[in-house]
Amino acid sequence: MYRLLTVVLTGVLIAGCVTSKEVFLADGSKSYRISCEGMGLRTENCLETAGAICGPSGFTIVDQRGEAVPIDTASGSLATRSFFVKCNAP
Repeated sequence: MYRLLTVVLTGVLIAGCVTSKEVFLADGSKSYRISCEGMGLRTENCLETAGAICGPSGFTIVDQRGEAVPIDTASGSLATRSFFVKCNAP
């Protein structure tokens, strides 16, 4: 039983999940914090979620001040990646 529980929990941790939360940046603008947690997820999973939220107008990855940043400086470690995104105006 313990072994089965260990295998299941390990699978859940590796698979991970993508979450999003509406936030306001230091400049007062609305954005979204997209988090991809788990080694089974890739940066693309975060970006797909941002695309689904913002729709065809697209989005810009920003820092907490609201300034655009390159994607390689926006993400975190391999197991947890978080981005702030602002939806582009329609």
